[in-house]
Amino acid sequence: MKKSVITFALAAQVATSTTGAAQPRLEPSYPLDQAPARLTAGIEIADAAIRALQQRLSARLLDEMKKGGPARAISVCRDEAQALTAEIARIQGVRVGRTSDRLRNPGNAAP
Repeated sequence: MKKSVITFALAAQVATSTTGAAQPRLEPSYPLDQAPARLTAGIEIADAAIRALQQRLSARLLDEMKKGGPARAISVCRDEAQALTAEIARIQGVRVGRTSDRLRNPGNAAP
């Protein structure tokens, strides 16, 4: 899944959660550069959360790669990624999740 699609999916979730609506609205899909102006604020919030998660997770992966190579880096994904994602979500005040267009785990499907 391309970053723009991930960003928009997160932005759409942020946009619906900040409206105070009890049920999330079903938004149509747009290429990020064609998203309606009303979603701009949500997209910016989503981009900030994505950048924070990427920076934090990348730093942990690189640190473990230096200490013990790929085997140690894999343990970060297995043991820490969920907690890091939850921490970034809490700090940023949004719901954050990781997904892909080729899911290995059905539990990671986008909402």
